[in-house]
Amino acid sequence: MITSKFKIWRTIKLGLHKSSEEYRRVLRGRKYRIRYYHADQFFDKIPISQEAIEVDLVLATSRELGLEGYAHFDVICNCALENGLQRCPSEVGPALREQYPDQPKNDWLPIAMEPILIPDDPYGRRGIFCMERDVSIFWLSSGLIFSNNFFDSDRLLVFRFLRK
Repeated sequence: MITSKFKIWRTIKLGLHKSSEEYRRVLRGRKYRIRYYHADQFFDKIPISQEAIEVDLVLATSRELGLEGYAHFDVICNCALENGLQRCPSEVGPALREQYPDQPKNDWLPIAMEPILIPDDPYGRRGIFCMERDVSIFWLSSGLIFSNNFFDSDRLLVFRFLRK
């Protein structure tokens, strides 16, 4: 029996597309947009599952994970691990964008994943995928993870829930 204080928010499938280029084609074909140059570059850095697998996702804030105030991304992810949640495989970014057509307007969801080193960045910055929707456009974007950037304790992040 699965017991957790976190409820599964959404179950998605990875491995429906076999390459980064297939993901790009499908997202663009559905009129989803890729925002920011490095978000598009991330596609070439992520492993793509070659077989279809289901992944359970949870939405949680750092406050729900036991943190107060602003917290750094890595601290939030470590606290999530202590609460039975994990970072998502990076493929969750494009897969969730494709499988989340009912994202509310003016919503922004960062994906808790291992940050990806931004190619050719002179500062060695890292980034994560984010789901965005403004009034009419659905985006797969990216957020930069700096040593000095913090998330508000009420910011929802997407984590992976592992069934036991």
